[in-house]
Amino acid sequence: MQTIKITCVKDFLAHIELSSDNGVTSLYRGEAKLYDYPCTPKLYRGYKDYMPLLMLLIHQRRSVYDWINEVAILEEREPAGANSPFEQMALAQHYGISTCLLDWSLNPLVALWFACSDQAQSKSTNSCYVYSAKSDVEDLRFGSLTGSKNTDRDIALKNPFNGSNMKQKDKEGPHGEFFQDVHFVQVSLPLDSRILSQSSVFSIHPHNKVSVTEPITFEVLGKYTAPILEELSVLGINKRSLSLETRDSLAERINMERSCSPSGFDG
Repeated sequence: MQTIKITCVKDFLAHIELSSDNGVTSLYRGEAKLYDYPCTPKLYRGYKDYMPLLMLLIHQRRSVYDWINEVAILEEREPAGANSPFEQMALAQHYGISTCLLDWSLNPLVALWFACSDQAQSKSTNSCYVYSAKSDVEDLRFGSLTGSKNTDRDIALKNPFNGSNMKQKDKEGPHGEFFQDVHFVQVSLPLDSRILSQSSVFSIHPHNKVSVTEPITFEVLGKYTAPILEELSVLGINKRSLSLETRDSLAERINMERSCSPSGFDG
């Protein structure tokens, strides 16, 4: 796996290909630390071969539906646009539910911000990482969930709660067919402002033994994360632009800005 060390945004962009290559899309993901298995969905981190995968997948499905139901109660309405199982999983994944999906972005600066921001919040001095992969990306606006095709990708989109390394008797259960490969999907429906503002793409993984093929790795040493976050803010990449601010965090930021200004105030 190729690793490139970077110290600033300019350094990072010097290695980024901004044009597509014959329809193949460049995708980016930031991670705050070096995992044993980078670019692995949260559902499979820490998974051991002796654990029953089927139970893990059932737990995932219940978690997603519980989250959807709780959001509906909290906001007094169903999450907008999350009609299919894949869309519901993508929305729940984006807010932190452990699933077989992995968040990526079409914008390399967004991935860099998440890597540096998560590392800064952890108060670690270790490096953080950005991964770059190339793949064709399915766009859900073009009928992927309604067609009669039966490709591996179509199966993954129609029934994302399946796994592919179950025993034969498990495959014949009520959940139907299963998929085997990693697929990249862009949820372009107006599901959520975060998904849109972060130019999100999701990879869906059938199990822990299938990963993204040979991503390029960018390493950011811990001492450079704060300066890089400042540079990204100047370029318009921050909590506000990525739709990450809540009312509480908004008040916290404004108070901090006021206290740091020459005419700051107390109380």
